[in-house]
Amino acid sequence: MRRGLVIVTGLLWGASLVLMSTLTASALDLQAGVEQLVQDLIKATPEGKQLRVAVADFPDLQGMTNDLGRYIATRITTRLVQSKKFSVTERQRLAQILAEMKISMSDLVDPEQAKKLQKMVGVDALVVGTITDLGKQVDVDARLIEIEANLMIWSASVAIDKDATLSALLDRGRGTTAKEPAGSSGTDGNVLTELRDDQSNWVINGKNYSLVNSQLSSQGLFTAYVKNARWDNYAVEFDVKQLDNSGYHLGVLIRRQSDTDYVGLQLRSWHDCGSRWVIVKERKETIVVNSEMKHDCAGHYRIEVEGNRYKFFKDGSQMLVFNNNTFTNVGVGLKSVDSGVGGIVTFTIDNFKVVRLQR
Repeated sequence: MRRGLVIVTGLLWGASLVLMSTLTASALDLQAGVEQLVQDLIKATPEGKQLRVAVADFPDLQGMTNDLGRYIATRITTRLVQSKKFSVTERQRLAQILAEMKISMSDLVDPEQAKKLQKMVGVDALVVGTITDLGKQVDVDARLIEIEANLMIWSASVAIDKDATLSALLDRGRGTTAKEPAGSSGTDGNVLTELRDDQSNWVINGKNYSLVNSQLSSQGLFTAYVKNARWDNYAVEFDVKQLDNSGYHLGVLIRRQSDTDYVGLQLRSWHDCGSRWVIVKERKETIVVNSEMKHDCAGHYRIEVEGNRYKFFKDGSQMLVFNNNTFTNVGVGLKSVDSGVGGIVTFTIDNFKVVRLQR
């Protein structure tokens, strides 16, 4: 087995100084490995004025981000804040700024993009890195980049055992947050479209709704869909802020041929939330999978479509999976669905987007 290794290759804050340290223990577990990286960075950072940093997601060597890369970045962010040596940009705020800049976290390795971020949030340096799957273990490489001079002022690497938890994180949430114009064909991981008030490729119909930036609120009958969409192998992601209904469901149309012909996920709220997959042909609804799992309505939802296979995740946990070949190569949409007993549905969702899956 390869020995666990951490190497600090450089630290330049007003002096020429090279620090190197080597661990002789076996490859670490995930939490211990990330903690080792954090401790090396903390020790390498001089006392005194807090260093203002932002921590980007850790992609793989192809530039694709998964839940492992997001976990590592989140954990590093938390630990650096706790160290008191760093002033760290909150990750949700960082994501909002990058969305406004229309770039992904992986684009921050570009010095020009990093300097734009520096002006917007006032950071001095970026913590960036990569993860490499080596079979029985995963190498995590981390670097600290001083933005103004575009210098790598610290770097380290650690080997982590590839156990079941780490393998699951590697497989989940694959994609990037790179931006392209809405409706473009895109490359692997790119955003194909977003439901926003400044996008013209969405058709929206409803008597009582509002769309401000990316936040949509509706009460009563509502439909929305992307014009001229022809996609396969993609993921739909969105955040539910509120969902209340009496006799209606919120339908997420994953394979939409029309409002009366689609494959969709229906979310319903009575005392708690439930979900089910349906196929609708000429207004006739067939329930394919009816989940017995109950969950809070609010949270992050992700639906992956890969060929004929559908996967539904709620807050990172897989809820439903099924196979079906109905309505291939069509678009997506939203719809309030009448269950036949009257009433209305009220919902607020945010950040609804379609992302191309990595192939």
